[in-house]
Amino acid sequence: MKILADYLKRQSIPEVFFEKSADKNLRCIVVIPSINEENPDLTLLSLMSCVAPVFSIEVFFVFNSSESAEFQVIQKNLEGIEKIQLIESKLPQWMKIHTFNFSNLPKKHAGAGLARKLGMDAAIQRFCDNSIKNGLILCLDADCTVNNYYFVKAYEEFVINKQNLIIFGFTHLNDLNNPPENLKAAALYEVYLRYYKIALKISGFPYSVHTVGSCFGIEAENYCKHGGMNKKQAGEDFYFIQKVIPNSKFVEINSPVVFPSPRISNRVPFGTGAEITSIVANGGYLNVYSLEAFLVLKEFFGFVEFYYNSTNMEIAVKFASFHPALSLFLESCGFLDELIEIKKNVSGFESFKKRFFNVFDGFRIVKFLNFSHLELFQKKSVESQSKLLLALLGINAEQLGLQDLNSKLLEIEMNGGVI
Repeated sequence: MKILADYLKRQSIPEVFFEKSADKNLRCIVVIPSINEENPDLTLLSLMSCVAPVFSIEVFFVFNSSESAEFQVIQKNLEGIEKIQLIESKLPQWMKIHTFNFSNLPKKHAGAGLARKLGMDAAIQRFCDNSIKNGLILCLDADCTVNNYYFVKAYEEFVINKQNLIIFGFTHLNDLNNPPENLKAAALYEVYLRYYKIALKISGFPYSVHTVGSCFGIEAENYCKHGGMNKKQAGEDFYFIQKVIPNSKFVEINSPVVFPSPRISNRVPFGTGAEITSIVANGGYLNVYSLEAFLVLKEFFGFVEFYYNSTNMEIAVKFASFHPALSLFLESCGFLDELIEIKKNVSGFESFKKRFFNVFDGFRIVKFLNFSHLELFQKKSVESQSKLLLALLGINAEQLGLQDLNSKLLEIEMNGGVI
């Protein structure tokens, strides 16, 4: 428990109050940030319908709003709290809920990251106060539903297989109450997410996983050891998972377990809702990073052992021989100097390889992709690049429509991807 207690001492966020002690069988807490949501109760009903786990569950709804929030946002949060409380008497015996309303959050920090952090840190407090070892935190959003085996999957991976980070597969709900243009935009965005992940895996990057805030879970000690969730107003999930995954025992469940809503949203500057909004505004088109850029990365990553065994001059010559997009990027960020420093501080190739991908991480990859598409590469339609990707894997996808394209990419993911 010391790791949890020490972590809490270092945090400057408000301590929450719990009226009652936790159930003696509590092992898992689901954290659900919610702001201006229409039906957070549907998420709770979905969790209630799950196959009963072997341990007790608590669900934390983290309603939140900025000090500059409009009245309608504050009112919608209060309505959401009421909807959750109306269901409380119908909860299964193995589940309890807690609703928190963090209003007037500082405008500078208010957003997805702080809301998720408030909930996850409250979970750490709950585990610590009740001396619960090996507690599990599952992250969800208030516009999602889940597969009935959500908790069963978590139990299998965390408890039986001893993982300390889990990435859940997902697919957006085909909600016919949403306008057709929203459904198409959600499908395009989902194809992009799958294209990006598979292309990254083909490149040889070892941490090619989805980084969706509603689709992961983490063991409490692992969360604390990595300094907890950040306060970023958007993209908090990407930064957090990229930070945690290199030093975690992680597993991906590639079959869909979580079902986010395909709705538009202006809650955060980027992410699912914002991307769907942007695609709709762009007439139903989405241009993405060229597959060629990922193949350039594949060549670069293919020489990791060469970098370890070669002189600095040999590495510099090799860097200069790469595609101009990569060689110019490596020069601009001083990566040769970073590589030399890594080599000075490792005891063998395996530790070098781990340090290499800790430095040239997912965030550095995004920087390269953005840099290379300023002039040397051109973004192209997600359909065209996904079909090229499938062709590279020996699959003729020229005649596939959008939904079939998504299904084929999901099938590849469920088979573990391709290297």
